[in-house]
Amino acid sequence: MPKVPTAVSQRSISTGNVGSINAPSNMGRGAQQIGAGLMNVSQSANFLMHSALAAERQREAEAKHLDELNQQQGANLLALEAQQGIDDDVRGLKDQLSKQTDRSPSLWRAKIRNQDDEEIEVMPDDAVQLQLRNRIDKAIQTAEDSYGPKAKALVEQYLRPHAFKATSEFKDYTFGLKVDKGKADLSTSLDILGKQAADPHNLMREDSMQRGLDLIDNAKINGLLPPTEVAKLKQNWQADVGGKYWQTVSQLDPTKILQLESDYRTKGAHLPEGMDPTKLDTYRQMAYGTLDRSQRQRDAMNKAHEEAIKATQEQNYRGLYSQVLRRDPKAVEALPEMMATQGLTVEQADKIRSTAEHLAKQDADNPALKQSSGLARFEFQKQVTRAKFGDGDLSAIENDLTDQVTSGQMLATDAQAIMSQISEAQGHLQSEEKKSYNDDVQRAHKNVMSALTTTGIMDKFDALSEETKKNADEYFYKRLAQEPNANPWQIREETLKIFEPILKQRKEVGMQEGDKLKLDDARIEAGVQSGALSKAAAKAMRDQTQQDIGMRLREQFIKSYVPPQPSMMERIQQFGSSLFQGSDE
Repeated sequence: MPKVPTAVSQRSISTGNVGSINAPSNMGRGAQQIGAGLMNVSQSANFLMHSALAAERQREAEAKHLDELNQQQGANLLALEAQQGIDDDVRGLKDQLSKQTDRSPSLWRAKIRNQDDEEIEVMPDDAVQLQLRNRIDKAIQTAEDSYGPKAKALVEQYLRPHAFKATSEFKDYTFGLKVDKGKADLSTSLDILGKQAADPHNLMREDSMQRGLDLIDNAKINGLLPPTEVAKLKQNWQADVGGKYWQTVSQLDPTKILQLESDYRTKGAHLPEGMDPTKLDTYRQMAYGTLDRSQRQRDAMNKAHEEAIKATQEQNYRGLYSQVLRRDPKAVEALPEMMATQGLTVEQADKIRSTAEHLAKQDADNPALKQSSGLARFEFQKQVTRAKFGDGDLSAIENDLTDQVTSGQMLATDAQAIMSQISEAQGHLQSEEKKSYNDDVQRAHKNVMSALTTTGIMDKFDALSEETKKNADEYFYKRLAQEPNANPWQIREETLKIFEPILKQRKEVGMQEGDKLKLDDARIEAGVQSGALSKAAAKAMRDQTQQDIGMRLREQFIKSYVPPQPSMMERIQQFGSSLFQGSDE
């Protein structure tokens, strides 16, 4: 390459106008400006790049935040559900244990489901741990699968303290049940041992006392009772056993108690071990009560014995009296032996002899005696019926019957029938069930009489009311005699249905003819209802009653009839006629 001359080069460089002298400086400034522009472009590009990176980081941060928020919310939801499930599990286990308190705690079991959903039966403490662990593991796995690791960690964080609290609560509950069970068993055992130790007849009484004290000590060792309660329980239990022991002695051997109390008061003697001096008055009163009860029991036994003898005597008397009425000579022959064995009283024997002597002289074919005896029998039957149902005294009736026989007013056959009725009534009254029944009968009878009372305290002056009550009374007891087990209140209804209408239209003074007719009709109806009259006989009696009433009315009319008196004009005419008749003559 040819070298360019320096001069030419210099010239070339120096050619141009004056301004060209500054050309190198202007070119530098342009280059600077271009470089600055390029630098600005580069800075803008860097800024844009940094902005994009910042936006990406922001988006990532927001996405991460949303993911964390979602995991936290999911963890909260799963944790709440699991906590509720834990509480339900604990309540279910408590309920299972509460139903087993009748058994020993070593036999308590709880049913749960394992991870394979199989039902198993384990000890209560194992049950709560397995049940809660299964529920927690399930919740943690669900959190991880559904939301992510953070949710898993949060669920575990939430549930572990809750499960620990629930487990502790359950164990406290179980321990409380065991303590309550232990105390209940201790109380039961002490009651049994206390009864044994308080029994004076128990040869192992001291051993029972020591066993009870040992049980109380074991309760302290096992944590059932604190030391302060143990000492107090020992003292109270020993005092209770001692008190019951001496109470029993007061009932079994009252004289021993009275002797101990007397020696202590008067001689200053020491009381036996376990005997509380402050309860001496109580023991003494119990001893006196025991003696009093013993005396009452003896009196009751003596009374029962006397009543049994009396009942036997009455039975023997009625049997022999019936034999006498049948004119059996063996009755009188048996009297000495019966009196020797207290089978009869002297009075009863005398009545039997007197009756036998009278009957030997009695004319049983006397018509007047037959009639009077029959009427007396009828009245006695009514009295016995009333007494059978609690309204009368059988002994008094029996005495009256004997008097009637010995006085010659009753035949043996009629008396024998009454004696049989008395025996049957006596058997009725001796039944406790019948006594209650009789009380009901008397209430029903009283109600009938009250319903038929018309004028209060002046009722006895009301002839119709008195006659009606008398007939109602007879009907009431007659129906009971026909049906001994009938409902007395039903008989009451029957009675009032017949007799109560009689009094509804009663005249204020006296008994009118209509009242008498009603009463007669009620008597006839009562006879029909009781079976004493047939319907045909009742009709005949009613017809006869109407005829009798007609006859009575005619008789009353004739007796009370007064011929009418002539008037004044008739008298004058009669007087004038008499004058004319006299003048003609």
